[in-house]
Amino acid sequence: MRPLLAVASATLVGCAAGPRPLPSGGTPGERLAACEEVVTNAAGLSGSFEIQSTGAHSAKLTGTLELQQKNALRLVADGTFDGAPVHLELDARSGELTRSSSKGASVASHHGPVPAELRAAISVGLVRMGLLHNLAQLSADEPVDFAEAGAGVRDALQPLEPMDGGPDSVNGTPCKRVTYALAVKGTRRAEASVCLAEATSLPLERRQTVHFDQGDMSVTERFTWTTAP
Repeated sequence: MRPLLAVASATLVGCAAGPRPLPSGGTPGERLAACEEVVTNAAGLSGSFEIQSTGAHSAKLTGTLELQQKNALRLVADGTFDGAPVHLELDARSGELTRSSSKGASVASHHGPVPAELRAAISVGLVRMGLLHNLAQLSADEPVDFAEAGAGVRDALQPLEPMDGGPDSVNGTPCKRVTYALAVKGTRRAEASVCLAEATSLPLERRQTVHFDQGDMSVTERFTWTTAP
């Protein structure tokens, strides 16, 4: 499956970076690549989200993701993770990275240079694996996965056998589902279904089952997107 996604992504290079309709007659892999290209490269894109998980890890989070030019972004989330109240924030809009988190009574804050692949790590991670993983990283006072130069988020996270999941709608917005298995560093770790808005290629909802040694985790993530005029 990796060569197909690579070809699909390459085909999209040079197209307008903003939200646009899903490829007419596109394969499931091409739809997923179109979504990824928009989320990775669009400027002035903001989303609010609701995330809930049960099983091996429980979470209930709401927040916002603001994507500006290149690595300028801000991610904020509040709620609970594994039973503890959390406030999570990642801000790289000033050219410096601020990462802060509170979980229960624990509070941490870090400042430093912006990792070279921060936008790709957040965006590709959101489309292929879901946003909860990196929110869990922040709640554990850990940096975003695969954000450093050469970390290779696209190689580390591989959608396997994307399939057409059929038409659907989320909050009244028409979308098309793509289902696939997810390999993390070569090992199959999850099965996912993501619904991509027909008019914008943006992800509206993803459902995922993640396999851990201690059991499975079921996750639902919902997004509402706005773009700058």
